[in-house]
Amino acid sequence: MCHIATLKAGTSEAAAQERHYKDDVVLLGSPKDITKLLHVAERHSLEYEYRWHPDKCAIIEPPPNINDELASITSARQSPSSDYFLYGERLLKVQQFQYLGLPFDHNGINSDQLIHQRITKATGNMGLLRQLGIHQYGAGLWPAIRAYRTFIRPVLEYGLAIATLSAKQKEKLNNAQKSCIKMAMNRNSSTHFPTIVPMALANIPSIQHRVRTLQLKFVARLQELPVTTLARSIELSFLWDKNCDKQWKHLTSNNPFYQLHNRLKNSTSPPKDPVHKAIEQKRDKEYQNLSTKLKWRMHWLPSYPLKNCRCGFIAAKREHYKSCPMLQPLLDDLNNTFGSLPILPPELQPIDFIINRLPCSEIGLSFGKWKKKHRQLLLMFSAKLTV
Repeated sequence: MCHIATLKAGTSEAAAQERHYKDDVVLLGSPKDITKLLHVAERHSLEYEYRWHPDKCAIIEPPPNINDELASITSARQSPSSDYFLYGERLLKVQQFQYLGLPFDHNGINSDQLIHQRITKATGNMGLLRQLGIHQYGAGLWPAIRAYRTFIRPVLEYGLAIATLSAKQKEKLNNAQKSCIKMAMNRNSSTHFPTIVPMALANIPSIQHRVRTLQLKFVARLQELPVTTLARSIELSFLWDKNCDKQWKHLTSNNPFYQLHNRLKNSTSPPKDPVHKAIEQKRDKEYQNLSTKLKWRMHWLPSYPLKNCRCGFIAAKREHYKSCPMLQPLLDDLNNTFGSLPILPPELQPIDFIINRLPCSEIGLSFGKWKKKHRQLLLMFSAKLTV
């Protein structure tokens, strides 16, 4: 298979590039360079008595005058669309090409199409498992979730380690994961049904966590390669340049998992496996925050049978937390941080009111006014577990 991508005519001074993976070949360059490379590939195949398959080759050209920074330059520098030939056969021109299971266009990986393909395939496969009886009322909930983690989640996550995804795209993947869990519970994926309990009990992290985990593993493995390998030499020569590549920056310096990995790796007493340790610490933090909120929401906090509070109150219920002298300073700090609360109905706890207004995204909890509020809320939950 030969996949050829052409660059804009104004970038003809850029060096042509060639990439191999097993029997797949990618040619990158300007239209003039691609024509030369095709002649070289044809001559090489004839010399060594093998043959490329023109019907399996495709040309990806950038759309003319779309997002072209060189549009103001004279049209003489912009060569017209030309045809490309291999063994005298005209090669097919396409807007998108599937390479190693990933959709590529003239900009690289088409993330929108990638997300659509992953979601469609993963939910379809999970629906097939459900029809075979792998669900809560067939094989059982735990085997069904194990089947999701073993067979379906890798399908959903394929390609995410090197893709740059927006918050909206990650939310679509999260919804797809929830749909798969619903099918494991033998419920229609379109019905509104909470999945937080089985996901917490089965230790299934969010897609945001999984994406950052996969990206950390990819970068860590790449940086452990010998400097003689192509991938490692590209990283050392170009990716860490003064003008860092945006996608590489997204995988490294913008990834909190990678930042923690570097701190652990460069510490005075580094762990044996910094990658595993960084992932473990981030997962424990996510699970702990989720667990305390879940226990409160499910009325598992306080635990039953009711226990005496350390302040001396007998068989303390949830209502006691409003007036417990040991929790009052933390509750006052939380109220002061959040601001004045409206008059609440008797059955609604102030903490429930605050939880209902938490932002859904991780970024929203990490920056701005919610960063301090979320920290105070977690301190309040930690104190409740010890009272």
